[in-house]
Amino acid sequence: MVYTGKPSRACQTCKKRRVKCDEARPFCGNCKKSGRTCPGFVDEFDLVFRDENAAVVRRSQKRSKATKSIPSESSSRYVRGHSPPVSSLRGTAGMNDIDPRGLSPTLEDKAIAFFFRNHVLIPQHEDCMRGHLDILLTHYNKTDSGSPLHTATNAVAMHILSCYPGRGEVARDAAKYYGRALQQVGKALHDPVQAKSDQILMCIMMFTLYEALVATDKSMAAWANHVDGAATLVRLRGAEQFQSPDSRRVFQAARSMMVTASIWKCSPMEDFPWPDGWLGTEETQDNLANRFVALSIGLPMLRARSKALISRGKIDEKTVIGAKKLLDDAREFDASLEDWARGLPEGCTYRTVTMVHEISDDVEKEPRWLGPVHSYRDVFIANVWNDYRINRIICQSIISTCAKILWKSSGTVDSWFAVSSARFISQSLADDICASIPFLLTYEMQIDGPLARTQDSDAAEGQGAYLAVWPLYIASIVDDLPAQQLAWLKGRLLAIANNYNLQSARAFATAREHILAGAPSTMDFQWPAVRP
Repeated sequence: MVYTGKPSRACQTCKKRRVKCDEARPFCGNCKKSGRTCPGFVDEFDLVFRDENAAVVRRSQKRSKATKSIPSESSSRYVRGHSPPVSSLRGTAGMNDIDPRGLSPTLEDKAIAFFFRNHVLIPQHEDCMRGHLDILLTHYNKTDSGSPLHTATNAVAMHILSCYPGRGEVARDAAKYYGRALQQVGKALHDPVQAKSDQILMCIMMFTLYEALVATDKSMAAWANHVDGAATLVRLRGAEQFQSPDSRRVFQAARSMMVTASIWKCSPMEDFPWPDGWLGTEETQDNLANRFVALSIGLPMLRARSKALISRGKIDEKTVIGAKKLLDDAREFDASLEDWARGLPEGCTYRTVTMVHEISDDVEKEPRWLGPVHSYRDVFIANVWNDYRINRIICQSIISTCAKILWKSSGTVDSWFAVSSARFISQSLADDICASIPFLLTYEMQIDGPLARTQDSDAAEGQGAYLAVWPLYIASIVDDLPAQQLAWLKGRLLAIANNYNLQSARAFATAREHILAGAPSTMDFQWPAVRP
């Protein structure tokens, strides 16, 4: 496609008058002041695919005139793989006869291009690359049009398009692509070779993203089923997947997804056929994000043990022994996470850019919470930091549960201090999550970073909103959180649901409390309000 300059977001009236448009919504300030009718603004997707047909035809006509003076022998020579002979472009119809409408991209083309530009081909720090979108382009280009991966990617891209105002009907097309991709993958799984391919595993990871975006009542179960399917395929692929760089990256992406799912389900990860299990090889821990994932492998087991301990419903000798051992293991795990954070390079840390000293009584509508506002190099570093905070919050909840059991058993001061410390640390981590939210939801803060920003503003904030949902939810279920802060967190989730059409945010905002330690406690704890 010919590049005809940076697309203007101005209204049509300001374009014709050749004056600067303030782009105020729904009507620009210039039109309002001059009493003119403001026609509104071009759709974000149409900005990506501007009508450049006239420019194409004009340039083609110029080239046609220029080639008339060139001998036919030279016009038949061309570099293979770059452009065809001039004569083959002419055919029976000249460039003057080209119908510009034939050059217009389809809705699917627009969706795919927008998706890759704004959600895949984004500059990010190499230490934060761990997910399947980071490697999607490589595998997408390896497969043919109509392949399972292309179809699955179409489903995700079309659904993202449907989240924009006025494009809700596209969700039906996305669902059709999704159903078609499911059929293609189901057929491929009957072939032993295809079943172990990178493409099929990438497809299943795209399915999990689709279900996370759709967020219907059935989506959570479908998401979990896809994760289980991916885990089965990864184990089936075995050690062979460590032999090529591309397959290793697919393993890393699948492992990251499976760790998150196992933490959510309170179930330990099934054994992987390799001497070091899911740790894999040194190459699969090649950056800080993947080292964090490798550290987090132990958290699902801690949650499962905590769930089993609480489910006993009584405090006897066996429960006390289990609580002591789990407390020690949880503290060791938490210390390893702290060591990881302390070892981060300067470019992967964050800074405080302002302080919020007061907010209105209508706290749910406030964009910022009290205290510091953090800025990061990019949203992906912010996401890794929030995953770190989430894991530590869960770990602190396990520590608190064990300490409460020991307090009930013996009433020692050490147990009281352990619970108090866990509360303080959890509150601090929740505060840090709150401090990251303005950055994730504000394009102007994101483009201040050193990396070139290629995203459209709405897409950038939409991606930040998607990454903010899970941290907001986990922070909102921290024990003993102040009522105002809880209202602010739920208000941000509802704002994300309304502003970015992310239904998972709405579901989390209204969800019942998910017990961080692994299960609701049936034990009768009478915790002192002050130090004994």
